[in-house]
Amino acid sequence: MVKPKNVICGTISIMGEEVLFNKPLGSAPIIEAVIGISVNRLFENKDEIKAAFDKTPLKNIYTTHKTTKIVSFQIDEKDGRTIAEDAVGFIFSKENESLFIEKNRITLSDRNKYQSFDELLKKYKYIWNEISPYIKNIENKEIIDIGIKCVNKFDLTAKDIDSETFLINPSISLRSNSTTIGKIQEFLAIHKIVSDKDKTFANVKTIMTALPSNVVKCIFEIDAHDNEKRALDFDLMESVLGTLRLFKNSIFFTNLPRADKMEQFK
Repeated sequence: MVKPKNVICGTISIMGEEVLFNKPLGSAPIIEAVIGISVNRLFENKDEIKAAFDKTPLKNIYTTHKTTKIVSFQIDEKDGRTIAEDAVGFIFSKENESLFIEKNRITLSDRNKYQSFDELLKKYKYIWNEISPYIKNIENKEIIDIGIKCVNKFDLTAKDIDSETFLINPSISLRSNSTTIGKIQEFLAIHKIVSDKDKTFANVKTIMTALPSNVVKCIFEIDAHDNEKRALDFDLMESVLGTLRLFKNSIFFTNLPRADKMEQFK
């Protein structure tokens, strides 16, 4: 049986013109894929979260857990430092997967070998279908944010840099006989990309580290969100997730336009 390839498709806009792309990658560079949906007052407190979770088969899948907290502090000249903790939910875990269930959000982080977006969505949908019957007054709640994040990890050689394989690219010199005054060994960039569609954006992080072996290690993280308020309906959520997937892919291929030609992705 032939293993299906990871096909990434959609459109990108170049000089105002929509361009179709459809690039099969035999081995996607994704080392972590995340889906998260925020809902206003999904649960009232952590006890309600744990009670709902324990009623589902999820407790037999994600068998370890720990509390997630928000810690805040205030410094006052007279009273000194005041620290406050608010337990907002739990991290339920199994090998290479973490399920975050918090008062306002359900997030799945999958660090298994990436198969496809459809497989990731299937996992998330199962979780949602199991937990949603135990959410109180679910018909009165609304979505406030939908997000997907993919953390990509790959290598660049001197040839890749010279050919502008990766377009978010500082002037990194890999050659020992370089005539430049110095060379960049580590590089970090964080920027925000806003879609033409209202309330859709992506936070993009690029980390590059030059190694003595004439290779640059790259982490390219795309965290896409749509924070338009919507009725709580999974079919609607699924549609928005599909749109975010295309937005995320357009960012990936805009910056790695020759990804389908790179040996490590074949």
